[in-house]
Amino acid sequence: MARRQFERLGTKVARLPGRPSLYLTVPPEDRPRGAPPVSAWLHDYLSQRVPHYYVSLLSAAAVYGSQHQVPLVTQVIVPLQLRPFDLGRLRVEFFLKQGTAHTPLEQLSGLAAPLNVSTPAATLLDLVAFSPRVGGLARVAEVAKYLLPRLKMSDLKQALEAGVAIPVVQRTGYLLEALGAESLARITEGHLTAAYVPVPLQVGRTAQGAPLHDRWRILRNIELEGSPP
Repeated sequence: MARRQFERLGTKVARLPGRPSLYLTVPPEDRPRGAPPVSAWLHDYLSQRVPHYYVSLLSAAAVYGSQHQVPLVTQVIVPLQLRPFDLGRLRVEFFLKQGTAHTPLEQLSGLAAPLNVSTPAATLLDLVAFSPRVGGLARVAEVAKYLLPRLKMSDLKQALEAGVAIPVVQRTGYLLEALGAESLARITEGHLTAAYVPVPLQVGRTAQGAPLHDRWRILRNIELEGSPP
């Protein structure tokens, strides 16, 4: 009965997926896109259903100054498999990752509601880890330029200590060196194990015949602007 009453309201409400059914009131100014901004309701929607969610990747990078993300898409990292969904013109995409409880987060000021967002350093590490799904490492390098002014050495140490796969550490270190951030690259280098093996710079592309970068044990199967020799 209540569901029918809500649905009679048409564009004045928006229904979120899942059970029990949840509905959002859509103010007049938000009706052209079909729903209020994701930042206004995502925390309430996910915090009880999916502990340790957080906004990351290109969406977090946009918060920190990158203009490479379409504002109508929100990328969220979660510890369990969830399907993406559309709400009006908005889209929420989910990326599966274990150990999200340890990822350093920020609560941003000036928002209408709480929202878990990865720190700049954690965002960079996630971008490298999920690079095949966000346009490749060359695109990550472009986005990283906007993150660099926000990256702090203490933030990077904390993000690395949260548990990062060694190949991601290798690629991140190489990327930071390519961007001229040597102090951050040295911190990254300190988290490499003694016996790390060569890995391709770009996942999903052949590395046969690619030159090896000794410091990071990276097979350079793509070229980045400013790539170290």
